[in-house]
Amino acid sequence: MLKELQRRNLGKVFLQHDELHTIIYECEALLNSRPLTYLSKNPSDLVPITPSLFLQDQTEFSVENLDQNDLQNFRKRARHLHAQTDVNPLEVYGIEFLIDNAQAGFLVSDVEKNLILFAYCPEARESFGGSKLLRKADIHLGSQVTTFFRIRNRLGEIANYDRRQAAILEKRHVTMFATLDGGLSFILPISEKTYRRLLMLQNVLVVSIPHTGGLNPKAFRMFKSQRKLLQNPHKNILDGDLLSMFLNLSIMEKNEVAKRIGTSSDQIIEDLLEINQCTAYF
Repeated sequence: MLKELQRRNLGKVFLQHDELHTIIYECEALLNSRPLTYLSKNPSDLVPITPSLFLQDQTEFSVENLDQNDLQNFRKRARHLHAQTDVNPLEVYGIEFLIDNAQAGFLVSDVEKNLILFAYCPEARESFGGSKLLRKADIHLGSQVTTFFRIRNRLGEIANYDRRQAAILEKRHVTMFATLDGGLSFILPISEKTYRRLLMLQNVLVVSIPHTGGLNPKAFRMFKSQRKLLQNPHKNILDGDLLSMFLNLSIMEKNEVAKRIGTSSDQIIEDLLEINQCTAYF
């Protein structure tokens, strides 16, 4: 076979000694690279066995390192086990959906009187491909919540003069909950612009008005846990009781507070009234 291969490629050409050796070595390498096993059409299958694999260690034949494969499988298995293991166990009292147009979250109350919002984000790296829910918001209530119920926003008169805004509000749901000590409250999704304006108002009210017993409402609403967590509180939930105190201020105090956050008192009152209109079921 080797002679036939040389005859087809060289014919009657006269070669020097070094050139002949080179041609012979190349023909030998070509013959020894022929597969001895079945050739698969699947590119993920192992490379077929050839005589060259038994004669010398040639890495250019793309022979997979089985030890490396075992290491990769071990790491993949370790990531899978880590994703299935809950390193931050949560004792849940109640759970309900939080609906904001096409987005949905999981509103959870725990034994330590916190309210936590989780979201399904498979594209995020820390979710391990969607096997873990990500914490998006949290707040401390001071009371344990055992009952949730969800209801669509109440449109009221806004449906008569602003159909575009009414269509947005119609796709948002109010998640109401009741506490063991008889309290009743709600969580309502709002727009990003309204949230940032009311967040600045909340920060100003913390230091601008007197509080019961000189207590700090911002510190009280901070997420609390006796277990050590590897992440900071996410907040992102406004304190409605604190924001409602803005309505009890005098006209001069309202204008001063609104000026500090770069808006008008009428705009703040409009935001608060819109929230009240959407949740005025009782």
